Amino acid sequence: MRRLVPMPGPKAAPPPPPTPAPIVPTFRNSWPLFAWLIATAVVMYFAKWPILLIAALVGFFRGLFWLCERYPRTMFVILAIVRGLWGGRRR
Repeated sequence: MRRLVPMPGPKAAPPPPPTPAPIVPTFRNSWPLFAWLIATAVVMYFAKWPILLIAALVGFFRGLFWLCERYPRTMFVILAIVRGLWGGRRR
């Protein structure tokens, strides 16, 4: 049996968007990164503990700030406990 009206054929999928070409690092623009790597390695070798202590403090306070922004009621309870522990009454 032949159709009176031809049926539309399968639609072709749209072509994928072109991917951007990756940026290839060159030797000229990698010098500052290499110098920063060497400077960081030297500083970490000679001053391990102060840098680790500063990084731990910064991470701790950034985490507290994130908790304050993300979970304000939870931080209210945590800070109430901390205030209670650091309070100067009843020894």
